[in-house]
Amino acid sequence: MKIRKKEKRRLYPVINRPIQYKFLGMVLAYGMITVILVAAFLFVPDVLTMNDEEASFEMRQGASQRILLLYPRFCITILGLIFVTGLHSWRAFHRVIGPLFRFKWAFEKISEGKLNFLVRLRKKDFLDPEAQKLNQMIDVLAEKWENVQTASLDSIKSLEELEQSIVKKNEDETEIRQYLQTHRKHLESLIGQVRYFQLSDEEKEE
Repeated sequence: MKIRKKEKRRLYPVINRPIQYKFLGMVLAYGMITVILVAAFLFVPDVLTMNDEEASFEMRQGASQRILLLYPRFCITILGLIFVTGLHSWRAFHRVIGPLFRFKWAFEKISEGKLNFLVRLRKKDFLDPEAQKLNQMIDVLAEKWENVQTASLDSIKSLEELEQSIVKKNEDETEIRQYLQTHRKHLESLIGQVRYFQLSDEEKEE
């Protein structure tokens, strides 16, 4: 197996916009639900107390003071929590969508008949075991197709030697020659199909 050229990669903060933005939207939506539930738990009792006409002035005043005291702290804490959670979720999901992008790139390369590459992930990316399995599959495919290419070329060479031998001994046996020509066409067709897969760096990677 020939040594494969190392792929040069650029890093993009946004790899798959629809999926990443959808995921970020889900995180923010869950964050807002959490904010509403926490706010209801903290403020609704005091709001009800303030609106209770039967409550004493001291109880209403205490409820209003608690709301005024908690509201700024609550807003700052919750907004900070949503920001940190959203940023962390975005970065974590990027470690998943990045490998998926590389897998898609690998599938496109294979569909183009190119087996002269390996999938390389970043150090902190997820799905590393899956990338190793994909690389093993590519190695097996490349090895098998290389063997088929070698066998096909050997068959052509052997056929040429056989043709020369038969022609020398049987110059008038046109039927045998036609049979050999048909056999040659089949082998050439096989080689043409096999050569669809590229096992060496014959073309520069984009």
